[in-house]
Amino acid sequence: AASTVDNGGGTVLLTALCDVARRAAKIHSQETMGHASSSPHTPRSSVEIRRGTSLIISFSAATVAEALHIQNSTCGTIVEPTVRCLIPFVLGAVEPRRKWKKELKVEERAVWSLGADCAEWRSFGYIIISILMKNCELSVDVCEALATGIVKGSIEVDNMLRLQE
Repeated sequence: AASTVDNGGGTVLLTALCDVARRAAKIHSQETMGHASSSPHTPRSSVEIRRGTSLIISFSAATVAEALHIQNSTCGTIVEPTVRCLIPFVLGAVEPRRKWKKELKVEERAVWSLGADCAEWRSFGYIIISILMKNCELSVDVCEALATGIVKGSIEVDNMLRLQE
């Protein structure tokens, strides 16, 4: 899908596939929030929720990774239009929704990013970023944005886990 350089069809398919993975992560987030607000859920219902979205997200990541591998083998690199269509998704998977300039107090309600709520979606971002870093000649600005997004996302996950203790 991603090996077509001229007609843009590969980027349309990759965008649609990444969007499917993001929607699965949103469903996971909504389902876990719904269970958390009602009566305490059993481990079994939690596993059922995670398994469904996990399969969709991991399948999407594997398919995108394979498409990038095919394009890299065919073209010698991952072409710029493909990178441009993937960057918003990977940054959305690893970056936090808000800036962490202060610690949240226990009584404050935090709105976590999708990557913090759904570990599979965050992993999707890590996988695609590692493939892009290995197979592309990215500018320093793009590399810095990706690395900064990962670090800021890690701070958000750390804050989330500290509040759950």
